[in-house]
Amino acid sequence: MVRRFVTLALVLLVGVASGARAQESASSSIVGVVTDTTQAPLPGATITVTQLGTGLQRVVVTDTEGRFAMPGLRPATYDIKVELTGFNTTELKAVVLRTG
Repeated sequence: MVRRFVTLALVLLVGVASGARAQESASSSIVGVVTDTTQAPLPGATITVTQLGTGLQRVVVTDTEGRFAMPGLRPATYDIKVELTGFNTTELKAVVLRTG
């Protein structure tokens, strides 16, 4: 079986400051598109984001156009893993999300 590669195109790493109240925590988001080596979108890919300091994970699946969004992440360092049957797993290590 020929293994194909997944390309994770992080379209946007956004740091969004919270509202005016000091007690609210700030958050960040990861938004992206998963494509193959020909730039064709890959629907149904599983994106797992792991916060390195806590080990907490969040999982989303790409839509029909290969897009995904993971809002409400704390500013921290994350590993991002992309998996889809028939493709090699792709990982981005130590991605730092900040606010502002």
